[in-house]
Amino acid sequence: MRGFKYARVWRIDKFPMGVKRVGINYVLNDGDVVEIHSSL
Repeated sequence: MRGFKYARVWRIDKFPMGVKRVGINYVLNDGDVVEIHSSL
């Protein structure tokens, strides 16, 4: 994915603060909410 910087993933049951900043190779699970940030 050209221009990808990072993604924020919300998974309430897994992360203490509810959100985690992840890279391109992060494996998503059903129910994850994703916000993608790019340089474009």
